[in-house]
Amino acid sequence: MMKIIEGMSKDEILEKITNGITIAGNAKNIGKEAIMYANGGEFDKARIAYGEAIELFLKVHDSHFDFIQLEAKGMPVDLSLLLIHMEDHLMATSSFLDTIQDQISLVERVAHLEKLVLNK
Repeated sequence: MMKIIEGMSKDEILEKITNGITIAGNAKNIGKEAIMYANGGEFDKARIAYGEAIELFLKVHDSHFDFIQLEAKGMPVDLSLLLIHMEDHLMATSSFLDTIQDQISLVERVAHLEKLVLNK
């Protein structure tokens, strides 16, 4: 994603916002893949996918922080429905990704316990 600079055009800001929406959605989808891998017993793949989701999320988070820095410098970004939509995606993805690592660990524990019970 491009860095925000003073004098950025409205089109460039719009592009940054729409890229943020797309990247947050992609991070969430990869997070869902991580859970699918865990549910299928592929825990290494689940953790790799989780790491990829986090990497993507950090890109959109950095972009969001650029907007905050611009605002702090006294150059507010016009509030728009798309910016609110990006904020919504950012928060939903953040909350979702916060739970995935625990979900993977829990599924792994259950799989281990099932294995123990079935082997007795």
